[in-house]
Amino acid sequence: MKAGVSEIISSGKFHEFLKFQTRFHRYSFSNTMLIFMQKPEATRVAGLKTWNSMGRKVKKGEKGIRIFAPLARKVENEDTGDEKWVLKGFRAVTVFDINQTEGEPLPELAPDLEGDTQNGRQLYNELMEAAPVPVRFGETGSAKGYYHTIDKEIVLSDNWSGDELTATLLHEVVHSIVEKDPPKDQVDRERAEIIAEGATCVVAQYFDVDTSPSSFGYVTGWAKGDIEKVIKLGSDIQKAAGELIRRVEKLSEKIKVA
Repeated sequence: MKAGVSEIISSGKFHEFLKFQTRFHRYSFSNTMLIFMQKPEATRVAGLKTWNSMGRKVKKGEKGIRIFAPLARKVENEDTGDEKWVLKGFRAVTVFDINQTEGEPLPELAPDLEGDTQNGRQLYNELMEAAPVPVRFGETGSAKGYYHTIDKEIVLSDNWSGDELTATLLHEVVHSIVEKDPPKDQVDRERAEIIAEGATCVVAQYFDVDTSPSSFGYVTGWAKGDIEKVIKLGSDIQKAAGELIRRVEKLSEKIKVA
């Protein structure tokens, strides 16, 4: 895990991803509602020039999403002569969702896993039995799955399959083992996510399922490129992974005996 995260940082991929993220603005509540009303499936929107600068073109015939952009102009202070930007109103502008564009792939830290391996299917079935809380499919929003710390259940999206679904279930099972209460703050959330995905990678490797293409980037993002955070949580990752491995192997032994 340490080597994988270090490679992403030293290769410049993490820096490239951060630069890419700055291209996407955080929209106001009103604009978020406008986007949702016009295209509820939208995930990442930007203007035509922004998409073009990243090597992507809007597909022919696509209808844009209308939102409001602030209008500002420089105004000179009569007493001091200093200039400052003053908001003068808003104007309607057009943005497009990524699914309305085509062209160069966007930088990703944690790409979706491809494939549907036999080891992955076997691990999925074992995890469904070994999970300490109920697992069901349901609405998960933009997430692939989540562990509800209050209801004590894991909810998975039915939009995924194969090794990606196995990795998602594995990640959430680790959450259910480690987390007894909801994260108190952002630092607590970062810690929980690093441990969950770190343990996911360890457990998956142990059962011959490779999640490293996704896991290394995921951990890098939550650690914000700080390899020391990963090192400090190494023992917690190892402990969580060990407990889940024992759960799965104990279940497998029971099945063999039966």
